[in-house]
Amino acid sequence: MIMEPVVEKAWRLLLERHPDARRGDPGVIEAASAEPRLRQLFPFLSHGCLTFHRNPHFPWSNDLPFIACTTPYKVYAAGYAELLGETGTPQEAAALVVAHLPNDCGPAVEGPWPEWRGDQGWTTRPDRSTATRVVRSVPTSAQPTDPPQLRLSLPFIPLPYPHPPTC
Repeated sequence: MIMEPVVEKAWRLLLERHPDARRGDPGVIEAASAEPRLRQLFPFLSHGCLTFHRNPHFPWSNDLPFIACTTPYKVYAAGYAELLGETGTPQEAAALVVAHLPNDCGPAVEGPWPEWRGDQGWTTRPDRSTATRVVRSVPTSAQPTDPPQLRLSLPFIPLPYPHPPTC
């Protein structure tokens, strides 16, 4: 039995509106899938947005522009850092995402995106070519400490106690 690649399967399920796939604007999904550069990225629908990732497994890359499926369609830089533009059609929104993809953005790669591991640095290089361990040299005095414990004090407000009905 031949296994279907994860990215291709994700797109197929979205386009077929499969019951196991997340729901989204069908026009946006179709327009994005028609763009070859977007079709090779992992699509993910959440909170009314179609996001694109360089890898199909959590944690995702989260470094690419995405489409907010509203009218007008809005295209944001990763993390809502900047509104890149508003468009009237899903096709224009998909084209705007493609226009803002980084030059080094190729097909999605298998596996999770590199994770930041504190003093170990990134577990793999962002270009995904080889695994590496980056060690940061940080003075001990600059090491983060445990966050202070917050204590919340609210006044006691008695609530009416419901009495059992009397017969």
